[in-house]
Amino acid sequence: MADFCEVVTVRSLGHRGDGIAQFDNQVFYVPFAVPGDRVLVSRSLDGTLKVEEHSHVSPLRVEPSCEYFSRCGGCSVQQLQKDDYNQWKKNILVNALKRRDIDSSIVEPMIEGGPRRRRRVRFHFVNTKDGIVFGYRSPQSHRVIQINRCPLIETVLEKYIEPLRSAFSDLFRPKTAGEVSLTAANEGVDLLLIMEGKPDLLMRKKLAALASRLGLVRISWKQKARNGKSDLEIILTQKAVTIFLGDTRVNLPADGFVQPTGAGEISLISSVLSVLRPGNVVLDLFAGSGTFALAAAKTRAQVHAVEFDSTQLEALKTAAKIEDFSELVTCEKRDLKRRPMLEPELRRYDVVILDPPRAGAEKQVNQLARSNVPKVIYISCNPVTFARDAQTLVRAKYTLERAQPIDQFFWSPHLEVVGVFNRK
Repeated sequence: MADFCEVVTVRSLGHRGDGIAQFDNQVFYVPFAVPGDRVLVSRSLDGTLKVEEHSHVSPLRVEPSCEYFSRCGGCSVQQLQKDDYNQWKKNILVNALKRRDIDSSIVEPMIEGGPRRRRRVRFHFVNTKDGIVFGYRSPQSHRVIQINRCPLIETVLEKYIEPLRSAFSDLFRPKTAGEVSLTAANEGVDLLLIMEGKPDLLMRKKLAALASRLGLVRISWKQKARNGKSDLEIILTQKAVTIFLGDTRVNLPADGFVQPTGAGEISLISSVLSVLRPGNVVLDLFAGSGTFALAAAKTRAQVHAVEFDSTQLEALKTAAKIEDFSELVTCEKRDLKRRPMLEPELRRYDVVILDPPRAGAEKQVNQLARSNVPKVIYISCNPVTFARDAQTLVRAKYTLERAQPIDQFFWSPHLEVVGVFNRK
């Protein structure tokens, strides 16, 4: 039973991609709408909003690129024409800065994304009485939607959907659920299972046979986190597994962080290198496997890379040695969330690069705000926490010289940002 039923006009898109409409001083968020749509919406007694029908279709609306769009939770906005989509995406950053009273005129034109670029994907699966359901979760739900294809991901990854669905029917018992992450490495596809419990001997034998049959270069097993810890085990490796960070080949740790697209990563590196000068002394925080540290070393900068994950730090060290950068790159294992680099430690650096997780780097930025580091390059996958940390730096007399949005997360509300701050 509905307690409300009315025709409303969608005026804009919110930062999550929902259409925003207003009626009788109430704001409504209309899923999968575009500005100019007039829709009949109903609201149930529990507050759930449902689009009953479109009474007028906006000229900005286009046919979605994927047959699963709106049923699958992987994408939020496929139904908006290109120019308006790009403007909406850029405005996510613009509006985040405005809310923090930061001049948004320094936001540069967005570097556009596109389909078939994602080099890593994570699927969900569940073995039901009717067989394996393999795909993505539906929007705001744990229910898994069966898919056969995905236009976001590289073709080499898409080709594994059907073979894995078929193989998992034999591999897992009924009612088993889990996740599988696929990464397009240089040597082939790297597979990581995220499961409850640990694999027994029979499961290990089956996984070895699966790797041989499907040509997987590595299979790893990650036990779902308990008490804040996750156990990761490499089940088998057919050959060395590497990935290019820019133009540098680096060992790929199982479940190690990589930028979602190769093209986006190149844009990030280019933005960072445009700021550096030969001979700079650079501090790379949250360095991962060396995306920016290795690129900076190629400019003959002296780089100190700080990272907490041991396997990624070892991958960085190995790549630096192979590239003959051992004299240019030093490494330090450190949990920057608990132990940020302090102001006295920052004094020797010309440039600080930081690429933190989505939660941002509030503690580290507080130390930077007290420092006299001439330049800070902040890479973020979350415009909201980027704007929060940017406000701290601006209040400490840094100038946000430019902010470059990069659409690494195509058809979603997520956005990559490179911000360049100069000390006044």
